[in-house]
Amino acid sequence: MSDFDPSAKGKIFSIAIEISNLEQRVKEMMAVALDTSWLDELDVIDRMGYEARSRRTRDKITNEILNNVESEISEDFGEYLVSDVAQTSLKLHLAHIRLPLAEFIKEKISGNPGFDFHTESPAALIAFGEAKYSGVKNAHGRALSQIRDFIAEEKD
Repeated sequence: MSDFDPSAKGKIFSIAIEISNLEQRVKEMMAVALDTSWLDELDVIDRMGYEARSRRTRDKITNEILNNVESEISEDFGEYLVSDVAQTSLKLHLAHIRLPLAEFIKEKISGNPGFDFHTESPAALIAFGEAKYSGVKNAHGRALSQIRDFIAEEKD
């Protein structure tokens, strides 16, 4: 992956990822979901609000989705997996900073009315991502359609 130049402008990068150990990946995702250190930098009012909202989401993700992963990947888990792997890949290969999943900072317990994940690029820009998963066909079309809608609604 040494041919990646994170400072390149106008380029599209494609990173292909293969999950060889799903059980290990779930453990890593659980650690990320349970990590609340991002709350430490907030002032007390924001911290209390985000903690209250993120606790229910964290419980749902860890108890209902990550603790129930078997050999088949469900659509719910698949979308979390895609978000997590995308953030991890951007961090490892393009020096992005992972931000908490949108699930943890939105008003709903699960699902969100905007992009699924965000990272901060080395140029201090926020990158938005939309995760879709299908066990039977390519989900790019659904993601691109939703991304177009989010941009039109100024959710970017």
